[in-house]
Amino acid sequence: MAYRPRFGSREREQVWQLECLAAHKAERGKFPICVHCDGPVTPDQAWDRAHITVPRAFGGKSVGVAHRRCNQDDNHLVVTPAAAKARETFKKFVGIKGVGLGPTPMQGGRRSLQSKTMRHGVQPRLTGAQKHAAFMRKRYLFIEVLP
Repeated sequence: MAYRPRFGSREREQVWQLECLAAHKAERGKFPICVHCDGPVTPDQAWDRAHITVPRAFGGKSVGVAHRRCNQDDNHLVVTPAAAKARETFKKFVGIKGVGLGPTPMQGGRRSLQSKTMRHGVQPRLTGAQKHAAFMRKRYLFIEVLP
């Protein structure tokens, strides 16, 4: 007959057993200790695998046992805002967030498809290759530049 885990999966079973052993060695009882509230977690309570030092959003690997409510509160109050701030900081650092990068860029700005000049009004924005070809045509009248 196949082994059936007590808590739904083999990983949860292993975490539970390791935390029970750690609590027994620390002489804190026979049940695991919640990593958030420092209280015992009994088998009849709802519990989760909780990341102890570094959250999973930042690549944390070490896990422990926590009450489901304690883990959810920690995720809502600490982990989710920190991960959101890290994502926004990364976007700003890489250059995909900032002034003029919204859904409606400023007309005539550097990311617009049209350019506003001082003398010639509004013109379509040219790429670097197009600007170079125009410069070469103007400078060397006898050379035909390929597009």
